Amino acid sequence: MKHNVITIATAITAAALAAGAATLEVPRLPEPATADREVSATHALPAAPGGPRVFRLELVFEATPSNHVQVCLGRDTAP
Repeated sequence: MKHNVITIATAITAAALAAGAATLEVPRLPEPATADREVSATHALPAAPGGPRVFRLELVFEATPSNHVQVCLGRDTAP
């Protein structure tokens, strides 16, 4: 019984979070301008009306094993 309640609560929460989702398409990163081949970009998530922002980050990489990727998430102190 306890397992079923947890499963149902998880399913309801996932459905509620997915209902308010928006897709933010981010273009490919530009070609590196420096010899170290490092590239960075900044993208803002759209503000959710009247509530906190909830998002799922999905990344697709085409890289070699010697490459590494860093992702930083943060927020502004003022809109």
